[in-house]
Amino acid sequence: MFFVGGRNEDVDAARSLLEAMGKAVCPMGGHGMGSAMKMVNNIILGQAMTAFCEALVFGESLGMTKQAMFETLATSPVTAPFLNTKRQKLEKADYSVEFPLQWMHKDLHQRPSKRPCG
Repeated sequence: MFFVGGRNEDVDAARSLLEAMGKAVCPMGGHGMGSAMKMVNNIILGQAMTAFCEALVFGESLGMTKQAMFETLATSPVTAPFLNTKRQKLEKADYSVEFPLQWMHKDLHQRPSKRPCG
């Protein structure tokens, strides 16, 4: 998925290339708004993952298994769908890095530009 900022005619000119590389093209407005949306998205992903993992630890401390919690939460409206993609890793206690925190930090601390590049 591409969050894209820029003039409509520029986004339209690049659309076929972006669609060849990703599932969707999401125009977000003027220059810099694609980066701004990426930051919004990353805040939600980071917080959802943190909350979910804290809940799993809490559930285990109460005697529940990760498997039982996943089975119940997988279809629950309180669980973000992307968390199901993490299930195998979490059940195996595989905490290898998929998205380094330094990249999340970079994304959350950059300021989106409202000016054209160049």
